[in-house]
Amino acid sequence: MKMLTILFFLFIMFCPVVASAEGEDNESILLRLLEQFDKNEWDGSFDSLNYKATYPAGVWVSGPHMMAWVDIVGYRNMSRINNTDYIFGDPVACVIVESEVKDLLAWNDNVDWIEKEFSYNVSDGNITVTLDITMLWHHSTEITHPNGNKGVKKDYHYAYMTLTDTERLPLQYAYTAANTSTHLIFYNNSFSPKSIINVPGKDGLFYIEYSYNNESIKQNLMNDEIETNLKGIEYINFSEVKRWDESTGNLSHIGSSCVIKGANFTLDDLNITLRTPYTAGNTTKYNLTVNNVTAGSCISPVLIPFMFVMGLLLSTLFIIIKKTWG
Repeated sequence: MKMLTILFFLFIMFCPVVASAEGEDNESILLRLLEQFDKNEWDGSFDSLNYKATYPAGVWVSGPHMMAWVDIVGYRNMSRINNTDYIFGDPVACVIVESEVKDLLAWNDNVDWIEKEFSYNVSDGNITVTLDITMLWHHSTEITHPNGNKGVKKDYHYAYMTLTDTERLPLQYAYTAANTSTHLIFYNNSFSPKSIINVPGKDGLFYIEYSYNNESIKQNLMNDEIETNLKGIEYINFSEVKRWDESTGNLSHIGSSCVIKGANFTLDDLNITLRTPYTAGNTTKYNLTVNNVTAGSCISPVLIPFMFVMGLLLSTLFIIIKKTWG
């Protein structure tokens, strides 16, 4: 990827004719291209993100026999949609916690085992992790047995420590417009039959894919990019966009509505997929209106006087030009 970026840089530097029709200079083009190549693209799965912190903010707390820290470093399944953070699923399953324990024993003391137990509490939009640490250790003392042989006496002890950390929870993502009816208008006429589809409740959707008779078109509603928080945990940053894929065949668009050209429209051949950042589902509720329009009725009566005046002016202009130029 870095090599491609370098090649594009050289291309722009030595090909100054690559300027847009709007007068965009080479520096602007270069910056735009670098943004595209530096973009960390997402494969669509939250499981592919990095959930291991590279910069945990652990604060060491010391006890009599050990020291430890615990830190909430981020969340699984986290997205940032128009600068608002969301998670999807159980907060306890989403929270990412890291910790570390070190013993403070003397040279003749030894650790047998260390056990860490985590518990969680969700309250008032916050999540608190409690780390309970139990350490079994022993102190070794050299002794002499009655027969004169040397030995080691081990005195076992338990050490305990409890630490907590609290962070604000992201909002829980929920797409509430999934059961809203999709509006369709089928213009049933002989000169330009078409169907116009409008999906309400687009806020929070990643994209919408329309399929009809083995043709499809996608309406992109958000851009996605992998970013990391201050502790190195990855999440997906979604930003609003209004962009359609290039249309082919009988599927196109007008503004934010999908257009299907052709007569004999039927709902049986239509499939609309609503893709959120987390799930995908098909639209099942439709509100279909059939507008039977004929060629003669497509002209509004209000326009008839205007058309008459325009026709009269054009006829007069034609006569004047003909007499002037013979």
